[in-house]
Amino acid sequence: MHLKENILRAISADLYVHVMRPLGDGEKLVSFQDVEVTRIDSREYLEMMGMPLPEDAHLLTDEEREQLEKEEEERREAGEEILSEEIIEIPDELGEVIIRALKGESTPIMQKSWSLAPGHENIPRCGLIVINIYSEEERPAAERTRAQIEELRKKPEFRKDVLTYRYDILRRTILIANLSNPRDPELKKALARIKRVVSNVKQDRNLSFLY
Repeated sequence: MHLKENILRAISADLYVHVMRPLGDGEKLVSFQDVEVTRIDSREYLEMMGMPLPEDAHLLTDEEREQLEKEEEERREAGEEILSEEIIEIPDELGEVIIRALKGESTPIMQKSWSLAPGHENIPRCGLIVINIYSEEERPAAERTRAQIEELRKKPEFRKDVLTYRYDILRRTILIANLSNPRDPELKKALARIKRVVSNVKQDRNLSFLY
């Protein structure tokens, strides 16, 4: 994670603002997919699966591979019989874990969960969401987008996986506005919401916004 993202996560803002474009036809704000919940040492994972790796097991270096091929070729030229090692079929997923273990990398533990589309992960914490349209022709798509955002609270599975208890009770203002038009009434509402937050903050507090 980048330093900027770490800093933003550490800041507790008085108001989080999310500005987005209307979703396209058939585009979903939330989807059911594999989500990484934690990571585990790959060797420990293989032990739990009943396939522990020897402590000295490692990936062959280029030099070791060349040396092994050279020795096999010399035995062939000498007429020695080379016994083929037994080939064991390993599922791709388990094979990836073995490779990670040999590289010293951890293995992600995945879980099916409802998740927000990339770029919209901060919606649950936002008190103000503005759907920016360039013309009135985009309003129907923006209305469909607003309906999907409102579903986050209406559907129990979304409330559990996406909002979580921490953001379930947050009051959200969802507006459709043309941000390039200073006379847009919804834009004025967005600015009014921000002004209310400013006016409610005590003078001895540092006011912060994230968007």
